[in-house]
Amino acid sequence: MTQKLVRKLFIFAIFSLFLTSCGLSYQSDVDYYSSVLEEETRCATSVVVTGGVSITGTATFQKRTLDVVTETTMVPPAVTPTTKLKNMALSDPLPTALPIQSAEIAIYNSNNERIQCGSTDNSGNIKAVDQVSTLKIPNVVGSYRLRVVSRSYKIYASNPANFIYISVKKDKYRNELHALTANFSLSGAGTNVPVNLIAKARQIDSEDIEAGAFNILNSLQTGFDYIKVNTPGVDTTCLSEKLNVFWKAGFNPMQYQDPESDPATLGNTSFYSSETKELFISGGQLGDMSLSNTDHFDDFAVIHESGHFIEDHCGQWTSPGGNHTIISRIDPRLAWSEGWANYFAAHVIHDRINDLDNTLMTKFAALTENAVTNTGWTYFFNSYGFSDTVQNIGNGDGFVIDLKRPGTDPGAYTFAPYTGQEFDRVSPSSFPGEGHTREGAVSRGLFKLTNSCGEKCAYNPTPFINIWQAFDKFTGTAFDNNPFQGVDKVLEKLKASVGTGPWNADSNPPPNPKLSLNDVVESEALHLRSNGTFGSPSSWPGYATNLVYSPSICTQKILPKSDDSSNGFSSDQRYSNHFYTIDFSLLSGLNRITVSFRKNIGNIGSSLDHDLILFKPGYFFNDDLVCNGYDSSGNCSGFSANRDNTNSDIYVMNREPASGLSSYSKTIFLNGIDRTQKYLLDIRAWTAKISVLSSSDYTYDITSDLGGGYLCPQP
Repeated sequence: MTQKLVRKLFIFAIFSLFLTSCGLSYQSDVDYYSSVLEEETRCATSVVVTGGVSITGTATFQKRTLDVVTETTMVPPAVTPTTKLKNMALSDPLPTALPIQSAEIAIYNSNNERIQCGSTDNSGNIKAVDQVSTLKIPNVVGSYRLRVVSRSYKIYASNPANFIYISVKKDKYRNELHALTANFSLSGAGTNVPVNLIAKARQIDSEDIEAGAFNILNSLQTGFDYIKVNTPGVDTTCLSEKLNVFWKAGFNPMQYQDPESDPATLGNTSFYSSETKELFISGGQLGDMSLSNTDHFDDFAVIHESGHFIEDHCGQWTSPGGNHTIISRIDPRLAWSEGWANYFAAHVIHDRINDLDNTLMTKFAALTENAVTNTGWTYFFNSYGFSDTVQNIGNGDGFVIDLKRPGTDPGAYTFAPYTGQEFDRVSPSSFPGEGHTREGAVSRGLFKLTNSCGEKCAYNPTPFINIWQAFDKFTGTAFDNNPFQGVDKVLEKLKASVGTGPWNADSNPPPNPKLSLNDVVESEALHLRSNGTFGSPSSWPGYATNLVYSPSICTQKILPKSDDSSNGFSSDQRYSNHFYTIDFSLLSGLNRITVSFRKNIGNIGSSLDHDLILFKPGYFFNDDLVCNGYDSSGNCSGFSANRDNTNSDIYVMNREPASGLSSYSKTIFLNGIDRTQKYLLDIRAWTAKISVLSSSDYTYDITSDLGGGYLCPQP
């Protein structure tokens, strides 16, 4: 199987991928990159110097701020105008540079020998490695060089095992750190040498815009530090795994994935590789940064990608990776993973906004919705290009979703070709459980559970530590080691830890709503099995619910839909597919599964057919469509239905046609199966290239060779 990636492919970026960039080419030089070099060793210990010369000063970086674009309207019968957020975009650097925190310092003599090590502190001051003591070197006549590099190592609670370790490097071949350098000389006289370094954000000041690397470092440190501070008493040494990040100005990291392709044809995005455990942050494309997508100053994108690293190391990685958009139903594992990463980015920025951009709270105060209580950052955001008054560039643009809006009215795109398409709208009463396959619903739900952000958010938010412990390796879903992760499992853990009383407390209907935690979950169609809101007969069994033996019948209902056009016309994973976990510890002796279908209403000329597919753990969803061919840009030129389409992740399937029948049964046999593994039974309606009427309605029962009873979803 190809390498699994988690890409930041938001809709705004998707249609912009085909813009032609201009500028310097950053294509690989074969000779230069013919061998991989190791990253330079850490400068980890300060040499004790008696007397000597003190090296003092600061290291800071310029940070591009966000322009907050507002729109003021007067809508009768209102008598006062309303100011709303229209967009945000990267712009000029902040008036005051931000401190480079906990960054490694090394000092070299004229022979290029490393003679001393240090670190910046939380204010960017040059210090010894302990970030407290004065950094000193012997007062020996000569020339010296001080480097502040884009690598940090920070210990928490004086525990050597509890640390964060981050390197932001130029490329994955040379493993070179970004650096700020100062040269100075000692004459034998004097006791202090002041050194002040500033990483620049404008190309006219520095072609490598080192500020981008140090902003990435700052964003990652901010997210990791938030977790350390807000999970008291919880073991978070999972974050002590070294994080390698690759970023270079003007370079699109997708070239690493497709080195043989023309760089101009590649999609431009940041991503996390679950195989190498590394982050790749977009610096632009073919040297262009003012028109192309870049993420080095996009805190949301950087922290989002780190959320995948955190999920992988501190939780459980089950995401299949791949492309995702904010308007379509997707694989529940991917919806959870992307929703978690979006939530984590928005939540950290909301809590630590002044560590990232200390001008934004004032800018947000102009919004009508923040007039009484400034709720600050509540957004899913992707910047694109930038504007700069000094460089005379006006290409700043962005893409914003307000996570505090209701799932039934989440807002919509305002630009072509997606104008009017809503941001993952859900219909909680009509389609329970839909939110579990929607990235936007997961993002909004988690954010509104843990933040005071208006009447659509929880009246008494639950602390972040509860979310953390609902998915971590000690008390959360990762401890259960279920290969089919979904947000419903995390929320069930959260509900159990909070307790039924607090979970349902504070609920109050309009006109003075006070939403409980449960109200928030239900409003985003993130219905829980424990709430009993799936309907009867169940029109959705939940994702990967265990099947267990029952002597009583438990009829299920499947309401198939046409393939989802907003997700590449793939089979709809909420409506046309029902997924069940086959756990042999619960179904000892199981060798046969039979599903009997009955058509209830709806007519599409001939009855719909259904298939049984048994996926292995770690599966990649097998669609019913195959690509007919590819154009010169590598894009699929069209799809055809192929009922026999399969991949190596399928253990067994029954896709024999039963056309024209209003009732029929299908069986699969489990001979020779590894009973130590868990498998996923997919009961799928065959909908490829078929227009399915909304009235289509089937029920089914599941039997086996375990006796005269049925296989039913575990209560």
